[in-house]
Amino acid sequence: MSGTQISPDGDDFMTPEWMQQRAHDLAVMNAHGLMRNSAMLDDATLAEWLDGAHIQGSADYFDGFAVLFGFDRHGQDFVVIKSDDEGGLHFALIAERSHHAKA
Repeated sequence: MSGTQISPDGDDFMTPEWMQQRAHDLAVMNAHGLMRNSAMLDDATLAEWLDGAHIQGSADYFDGFAVLFGFDRHGQDFVVIKSDDEGGLHFALIAERSHHAKA
């Protein structure tokens, strides 16, 4: 991606150039099967989203983050990159539609 700022603290936030680059980034993400269904989540949103999920496994031997994977409450495959930093952002990828997904 372009390195587009996501924080309003940046000097170039919400300029026409920033808006154009952000629109481009979103279009590229939307065209990609994994990025289309991705999200950055805060601690509370991640906890709520994982409530009812079936976590099949995790890898927590990385420095600074853990990887969780399984099925969400709707039966869709997911992978979460969970930050070890309290108050940090986490990154989730959700499959388009799993063969395990409920109808």
